[in-house]
Amino acid sequence: MKVVTVVGARPQFIKSAPVSRALQSVGYQEFVIHTGQHYDPEMSTVFFEEMSLPKPYAILNCGNLSRDAMLSKMKTDLKPIFEAIQPDMALVYGDTNSTLAGARMAQECNVPLIHVEAGLRSYNLEMPEEHNRIESDQLSKWLFTPTSQASENLKKEGFSDNAITQVGDVMLDAMQMFRSKAAHTLPRFSWETLPVFFHGSNASGPVSTAGLALMARFPIVTVEKFQGPCGWKPDASPACDQEAQIIEVLKGVKELNSNVSTVF
Repeated sequence: MKVVTVVGARPQFIKSAPVSRALQSVGYQEFVIHTGQHYDPEMSTVFFEEMSLPKPYAILNCGNLSRDAMLSKMKTDLKPIFEAIQPDMALVYGDTNSTLAGARMAQECNVPLIHVEAGLRSYNLEMPEEHNRIESDQLSKWLFTPTSQASENLKKEGFSDNAITQVGDVMLDAMQMFRSKAAHTLPRFSWETLPVFFHGSNASGPVSTAGLALMARFPIVTVEKFQGPCGWKPDASPACDQEAQIIEVLKGVKELNSNVSTVF
């Protein structure tokens, strides 16, 4: 069984680690295509080296472009690779331009598609990622969701129950996979010096991957500007204190479990 995996952004490299190992364990032949969306060594090469990821079958040069130009170049570059490999299925992660390009190429080449992290929604159509994830879901044969809420989102949008499988969070799988390695490199922090990660609405991953080692000890809480059914709009007025609202969210988490440490 031949599987083409299309990745291109740093969170996707991390998420692919446990899935690639699972594919190998059942004898599937995986062809990893790195689109080059993230091309800096510290955002790309280092993950393949330190996580022992499969060496990419092809590395494209699709970084540092506008969204439309990037998607167009990815399509041009992916087409001959798909035709050469003749995969039995394709696999994409998340909501980046690489995700959408892989999904579109799978459809064009009549290759069944798996979307890992399907069903996630921000309900903010100003985000390119929202368009990427919605279209990728629509092009997929198999929708692997991280949470029950993601599964419910898909059902509400009319997707068949047979296409949806809740598999859990692959980032958590990666954390558990590399926990022991991270524990050896994790510096000691006090609450006065604990790093702070902000996740803006234009971010392409769930949190800076520099925080991966922190996951071995700290649950990571990320907060985005959200405009959806819940109606919470932290930037609704100029006087709105977003940091204060985030702190209130974290206090609520602590009330649920006093043993939980939070990073925001």
